[in-house]
Amino acid sequence: MIQLTTEGEVLQIVDVPVESTNLNDGLEGIAWNPENNHVFILNEKNPRMFIELDSEFNLHRSLPVSFNPPYNMSDLAGLFFFQEKQEFWIVSDDSKKIVVTDTDLNPLRGYALSGDKFEGIAVDANAGRLYLVNDRENSLYVFKLPEK
Repeated sequence: MIQLTTEGEVLQIVDVPVESTNLNDGLEGIAWNPENNHVFILNEKNPRMFIELDSEFNLHRSLPVSFNPPYNMSDLAGLFFFQEKQEFWIVSDDSKKIVVTDTDLNPLRGYALSGDKFEGIAVDANAGRLYLVNDRENSLYVFKLPEK
């Protein structure tokens, strides 16, 4: 990870501890917790990993991500931290689904997606919207936020 100023000056370089076997299977999703300034990062696959860095970008925790059916995912493509509910929303483009977990990565619920290549995810609870970016179509999809 490289921390930059707004002018592009390098402030620090931090190794994110993932031993990926393929350069195309690397870091994919990122989210932030404004309460404690922790940064959350996903490694897409080989291995599927969740990495949490503290406010100084030191490793706080690193967990393998392996959900049992029906929540299993073959890749991790996007991540959103829903601070108000203390939930992670993880999207998989290959598995065509969203899995919502608690902060310990225990699945709470899941949603099937009708298309593939959804790689970015954000939630606006106040507006009741779920945003997904589709990499293949170069499009932003806006959905009504699912009822729990």
